[in-house]
Amino acid sequence: MLGTNDLVNPLDMLSQSMFGGGMLGKMLGSTMKMLEKEMQKMEKEASQENTLQPNTNFQMFVNGKPVNFANKQPAQKQQKKVLTEAPPIYFSKTKTQEFSKFPQKEPETNLKRLPEKIIYELKLPGVKNLEDVSIVRRENSIEIKAIGNKKSYSKVINIGLPIINYELEKGLLTLELESKN
Repeated sequence: MLGTNDLVNPLDMLSQSMFGGGMLGKMLGSTMKMLEKEMQKMEKEASQENTLQPNTNFQMFVNGKPVNFANKQPAQKQQKKVLTEAPPIYFSKTKTQEFSKFPQKEPETNLKRLPEKIIYELKLPGVKNLEDVSIVRRENSIEIKAIGNKKSYSKVINIGLPIINYELEKGLLTLELESKN
């Protein structure tokens, strides 16, 4: 019978029941105890390592060549420029009166999406220079007005992105808008 202060080791009971408690049972019992102590020690070390700092020492090979992640930053991050917004262009009073005299037409548009920017092209036949164009950025849109030979053009682009650059060449107004990724 067991008393209150007696302890029963399950490993001893296992080794005695399996191997009859002889010499082999004692050897196996002591081996199992040693293994149990080593496993507890390994668990303790592993839990301490996890709390201090994870082990992130690994290498990746591409086509047999090692890839180093620690020192390289993505190429786009290094080459990214600080883009400034282009100033708006307003009509003068005489241009505003001239704009209202001609019949208004909405210009044909073309949209190109690039990784760093969006290019918006407007066909404005008869518009010769930027003095005949008004580009005003509103809160959530861009308002474009232009005066051609016998027509005026008006377009509201429902994009609230900043205008990086604009250019008028041979009746084609090109707007570069900052793309927010």
